[in-house]
Amino acid sequence: MIKDPSASTTKEANKQILPLAMPFPKQAGYFDFSMTGKILLQGEKRIELLQGLTTNNLNNLLPGQSIQAFILDKFGKIQSPLTILQFKKDTLLLLPFLQTDKISGQLTTAAKLLDCEIQNMTFEFALLSVMGKNANELLEKTFGEIEPHSFTLHSLHSIVFQHKGGVDKAKEQSTIPSFNDTKKTPLPGFTKIKGEVDFAIIKSQRTTIQNYDLLIPKDGLEKVMTKLKQTSITKQNPELFELQRIKDGFLQWSTDYNESNNPIELSEYANKFLSETKGCYLGQEIIARLKHRADSKTAKKIVQLTAKNQLSKSSTIKVDDLIFYNYQGETKQIGKITSAAHGNGTQITFAIAYLKKPYYDELVSKEVLVGDARIRATVQISS
Repeated sequence: MIKDPSASTTKEANKQILPLAMPFPKQAGYFDFSMTGKILLQGEKRIELLQGLTTNNLNNLLPGQSIQAFILDKFGKIQSPLTILQFKKDTLLLLPFLQTDKISGQLTTAAKLLDCEIQNMTFEFALLSVMGKNANELLEKTFGEIEPHSFTLHSLHSIVFQHKGGVDKAKEQSTIPSFNDTKKTPLPGFTKIKGEVDFAIIKSQRTTIQNYDLLIPKDGLEKVMTKLKQTSITKQNPELFELQRIKDGFLQWSTDYNESNNPIELSEYANKFLSETKGCYLGQEIIARLKHRADSKTAKKIVQLTAKNQLSKSSTIKVDDLIFYNYQGETKQIGKITSAAHGNGTQITFAIAYLKKPYYDELVSKEVLVGDARIRATVQISS
């Protein structure tokens, strides 16, 4: 069952608009993101290692907290987005599958100087995302009490990870294991208790809809799935997630941005990955120059688009469609669509796109024309 909705949502697969007949279900369901990359860091200086390579500040990250960051190259280009999960003596990175080998190799090279150990754990854990307005309620009913903003460990009962920033100070929970606590571990950090399985419940931010990720050792997946099947939490069509993340302006690696982009080009979306106060990290000088000397005016930036009343396939916005703007009688090509999804129930198309400078600032709340059909769409800054 290890499939990742994001892995199948390539530009080639998205040449046609996604035909979605209904809004996101009110009842929570789950999506399978098991092919997300997972890299384990061990060693006393692992945070020092990450602090010098990532764009966010990890110095105050407590066990039971998570934070998002980028790894950049020396030119300020994004090498990968990361979600960083902090345990007592270990750290786990979640990242796009396609970047796992590259980032693992980069970390392994740097780790030799700091006596840290790097392991690729991608195929040792499944990763399910339970999403919906009642996700918290259903998970508590199924697995026991969870902290709504952090991560807790459950033994069919549970870890809930806290996203750092904008939340009360995290509680350091004594139940959070170390990945290298080997007393009776079939897999690092996940001990079996009375024949059951420990797994992590992670408060995640994949869209604006409430969701929790379940990080489950592969040999405990069957037991967790048996529990889930006893509830109303059912597997959802990946297209529903795609519509929601595009509607909410959540960017996807390799679809909306890649190694050719710097964080400033991602508009407001990049803010949660960047620290304004952190000291030196790889690529930091370039980012500081772009933000302060260039006033964040890059050659292009991500925006969101919405278009209404699209009634036929010939008049739908598609990935790679060009964007145009009429100015003083002249039609200019000013951008390109990267993601698009169509909600048949509302006859609204949601899209993510790049616009060239200066149009990403000047055309906010104004109309542009998209594709050969010159579909009218309204520009919004990506959130």
